[in-house]
Amino acid sequence: MKVPVSWLSEYVDIDMSLDDLAHRLTMAGNEVTSIERTGWVDNVVVGLVKKVEPHPDADRLRLVRVDYGNGEAEVVCGASNVAEGQKIAYASIGAVLQDAYSDEAGKTKTLKRSKIRGVVSDGMVCSVRELGIGDDHDGILVLDESARVGTPIGEVIGETVLEIELTPNRPDCLGIVGVARDVAAITGNVLQEPNIEYPATGPDVNDLASVEIADPDLCPRYTASVIENVRIGPSPAWLQDRLTAIGERPINNIVDITNFVMFELGQPLHAFDYDRVVDHRVIVRRARSGEKLVTLDDKERTLDDEMLLIADPDRGIGLAGVMGGANSEISDSTTTVLLESATFHGLNNRRTARGLELASQATLRFEKSLRSGLSEIGLRRATKLILEIAGGTAASGIIDVNPGAGKEQQSVRLESAHLEKLLGVELERARVEKTLSDLGFSLNSDTHGWDVEIPYWRPDISIPQDLIEEVARIIGYDNLPTTTLSGRPPPVATST
Repeated sequence: MKVPVSWLSEYVDIDMSLDDLAHRLTMAGNEVTSIERTGWVDNVVVGLVKKVEPHPDADRLRLVRVDYGNGEAEVVCGASNVAEGQKIAYASIGAVLQDAYSDEAGKTKTLKRSKIRGVVSDGMVCSVRELGIGDDHDGILVLDESARVGTPIGEVIGETVLEIELTPNRPDCLGIVGVARDVAAITGNVLQEPNIEYPATGPDVNDLASVEIADPDLCPRYTASVIENVRIGPSPAWLQDRLTAIGERPINNIVDITNFVMFELGQPLHAFDYDRVVDHRVIVRRARSGEKLVTLDDKERTLDDEMLLIADPDRGIGLAGVMGGANSEISDSTTTVLLESATFHGLNNRRTARGLELASQATLRFEKSLRSGLSEIGLRRATKLILEIAGGTAASGIIDVNPGAGKEQQSVRLESAHLEKLLGVELERARVEKTLSDLGFSLNSDTHGWDVEIPYWRPDISIPQDLIEEVARIIGYDNLPTTTLSGRPPPVATST
């Protein structure tokens, strides 16, 4: 799991060095295997384009005069989007950049003073590919107007990313907020959870769409919202930067929002073009044996009757929890979005993805059997962001079909004596309660222990030992007092 530090910092203050943070997270069970820095390139600073003129001997090249803070330089540039007044990334001689024309991943080149069609180029105006922060090389990177000329480029676009090797029982940390919750518990700082409130002023959602779950054993909950009059287009720079930092390619504002929320909260979502869903009716059912679906990668998939399909009355429109169908995808002409956030059977989802050789980021999360409460939180968060970024009007209310209501385990009983026996040490009750509370658990205490409510983001909690592990890892196994062995050692066994 890639965790950009700037993204993590939106939810919790980080008031220690990254090396210390990496150590504390590792000791708490989330091993940080590396700390990567992207966008920090020596000899590249924010520049201001002062003047753009045609190249005297090449129609497709331009001469660009750049103010880089300590002087000015003239560079030859082939980008069509360069213009006077822009803030850009200026690389001076000696900068080591990614080779944008090489097919070899990670290949670099050292910038040298060169003569291009008779004109000396004293540096370069960079694209995102040359800076190593994306694949785009069609034009130069244009920075925000607020960027200060002469500032090292790393201070403007640089990112530090923690690479965390998660254990299979921690799907909550497949969302940045889950990692932030651990950081908050470790440091004692306050977790700032994402805002999920939004104005819902449109028609009643049940008048616009409907959902039927024909196979509730594979889909215990399905929530949906409808947003009308949206504007499809590129995502704002901050959203594209968030996705790029974790290795995801921005597509359009709606799809990017669903991906953003998946990586933020750990809840996969899918957006359908509302007008391409027949009768605006969603049916969650097992596929018919041999039924076919063309998925978003334009490949036709042959399904069997144990694969869960998202369908409308006429045909399949998505493979549940794996990939959407091409026949209902968001396009430039989309004006109304039907947004899905559901809970699917983990083992079935895994079998479907493996059977079709179609593993996805959604499958990685669903196969860990997410709790159903997360689906509504993810839906509301994504709906809020769509209104802010793509505009439109949200329907009043949400569709919430919940045949699994009341079937999930709600709490775990933790006895003080059990905790002491398993850890081998006696911990103050106040310390135990604070540790679990900092992790988001609600507790009802009595003389002998606690009834602990399982939060919607923790499908891995089911027995007292799970809670004892939470206490131990946050306090730190290395901080637990050691005790000497008591009693007589067993006799040495001898072979006869």
